[in-house]
Amino acid sequence: MPRARPPRTRKKANKRSLNWNCCGRSDRLRSPGATGSDFRAARFHPTNSDVLYTISNTTSGRSRGRKAPPRLAYVCKWDVPTWTATKVKKVADKGLTCFDVSADGNLLGLGSSDCSIAILDAHTLAPLVKILKAHEFPPTTLKFNPTSRLLVSGSADNSVRIISVPDTTGKSSWTSLIVILITLLIVLLAIMSQQYL
Repeated sequence: MPRARPPRTRKKANKRSLNWNCCGRSDRLRSPGATGSDFRAARFHPTNSDVLYTISNTTSGRSRGRKAPPRLAYVCKWDVPTWTATKVKKVADKGLTCFDVSADGNLLGLGSSDCSIAILDAHTLAPLVKILKAHEFPPTTLKFNPTSRLLVSGSADNSVRIISVPDTTGKSSWTSLIVILITLLIVLLAIMSQQYL
């Protein structure tokens, strides 16, 4: 004979809500021609729990006879102890569908309803890579591998795309080149000034 289970009792959780937005002015994101925003996803920084990344898509107001404004997408970087947005960036002209933070915390991966995939620098929110038409339908999931060298995305069109993440240290090559050229110019000016003095 099976034993009867005692009825389950539900403990009330101590719920605390936080009204927030990416702009810090009200409880919803405001943009021109839009009435607010829809929260889409949130991810904590993998090594710094004081940093939170969120994505949100603007929503348009309902009106007859007028074309709806584009649905813009924003990424916000939050300082958790103070709940202030330290960086806000518009990242797409269409809504975002999926989002991930790399294991090293240096990259953000985004999937958009325009079927594109983007990789951003997590510190500056600057775009590093954008692949247009990565899938036939908008991506529904994406994930960085544990070494942060690959980004895998999947879509409802039964396709999986694997993207090799570029080396982000290459972005400093232009800065290094400019510093070298300025140094050479200063050395040449010093040599020329010694010859004429």
